[in-house]
Amino acid sequence: MADEIIRQGDKIQIGDKIYKSAKIRIVIPRTLDADMKRQATIYFRKIHFESCPITTVHRSYPIYVESTSEGNVKDEAIIADMPTILSGVDKAIDMYFRVGHIGKTQEQQLTEERELNNFTRVLSLLISQEAFCREIVEIVDDNNQPI
Repeated sequence: MADEIIRQGDKIQIGDKIYKSAKIRIVIPRTLDADMKRQATIYFRKIHFESCPITTVHRSYPIYVESTSEGNVKDEAIIADMPTILSGVDKAIDMYFRVGHIGKTQEQQLTEERELNNFTRVLSLLISQEAFCREIVEIVDDNNQPI
């Protein structure tokens, strides 16, 4: 979705702003939350990214954008996303362990870490297989540290 926006030509328009270039940042949380959408919203609000929904034929996609300069034409847009599909991983882990208590056991935490690592590894492999993605996509944790 975002790569279609970036591949449009010399300038990239997101909402009412025009950028010279763009990067895609995928944010992998260090811990899973039952409501990944809320976790993502809190994260992006905290780091001052601007919400800018992109509407397609099928639905509206919430993306978050930060720019690297001021003025009418910005230098670079950083389009960020936290994969909300990870909510399903959190629910699957809860179902597997038949959670009937508050908090997470050590075994649940280890399983969560393993699944987040597997997700990140697959994502990294997919990115590494395409030259365009290798140029514009970065994966970071929720402390903005590269993974």
